[in-house]
Amino acid sequence: METILAYKSSLELWSHLAGLNCSPYPYALDRAVTSGGNSGERDRGGKEKGKPRRDGADAAYWLERAPFFTAPLHIAVDKAAKRRRGERCVSHVVRQLGNKGTVWGVGASLATVSPAMCLAQYAAELPLAQLSELACALSGNYCFAAKPDGVVTSAIPLTSLRDMSAFLRAHQQIYGASQTLRAVDHAIDGLGSPYETVLYLLLCLPRKLGGYGFPKPLANSPIAPNARESRVVAQRQFYPDLLWPEKRLVVEYDSSEHHCSPDQVERDARRRNDMESMGYCVAAANRSIITSERLFAHFADNVRRSLGLKSRKETAHCKEARAQLRKLLLAPNSVAELWR
Repeated sequence: METILAYKSSLELWSHLAGLNCSPYPYALDRAVTSGGNSGERDRGGKEKGKPRRDGADAAYWLERAPFFTAPLHIAVDKAAKRRRGERCVSHVVRQLGNKGTVWGVGASLATVSPAMCLAQYAAELPLAQLSELACALSGNYCFAAKPDGVVTSAIPLTSLRDMSAFLRAHQQIYGASQTLRAVDHAIDGLGSPYETVLYLLLCLPRKLGGYGFPKPLANSPIAPNARESRVVAQRQFYPDLLWPEKRLVVEYDSSEHHCSPDQVERDARRRNDMESMGYCVAAANRSIITSERLFAHFADNVRRSLGLKSRKETAHCKEARAQLRKLLLAPNSVAELWR
């Protein structure tokens, strides 16, 4: 495999596959792969076959063939000597390319670094909260897309936090691995949309990072009614956005894209009534609540009371960290737009 995508180009590839709702997703290679490897064979002119081009010609090929990529194309190589030259190509030296799990195959002449490796490549650029947001996106039940209205929901996760953590712990020599592991530890699997991710991070990131420090919930985890409850509820299973099972608390995110039609409003109301009849407290947030600092503070306080947590004093540092977190997660950002 000659071209191994990295960094931003890997995210653009996954966004494209999500837009096509492709299945299966790129598979992890079991054999060692190095960028531009060759068998040592030579052609009639005595030149090595399969030797990587260093003039950026392969980058131009993919940029022209796949218009969803933006220039420059980011490529991973295993040695500095293999860096590709050209204005439309940026090479990243990844010395672990030959290690199992570092490279995922896409096609006969195209591959990409794994999600864990891609996440680590962003560690030096992103604040910890945004790095956790990207970790949630990579392991979520949605696939991010180039435009918010292009997000594919109810998708098979690209990876899992457990797999990313295992890879990073096995390759702690990777630059940024320790920071990336911290980001993975703050994330949860199974979130269903970019705004569910934002809602989770605002509620559950540590207070020093600007969150409210609530315990981690389960995301889109099934609730099954018992025999008595199944006689009065409409569904056999419920998948709440965020669930604290010990506290029997459910938090839902109502998106304007999927929850505004009269039929959907009626289904949502019936669904919440059913969960409440099963003994769950249900709290719902929408985009207007999340984007309003005052409304969200009131919403978070209701969640805190439902969790049975004591009120904590809001220090100046907490308020500053919270304002900074809201800016990171809610303000337009050219980098974060790749996974929102």
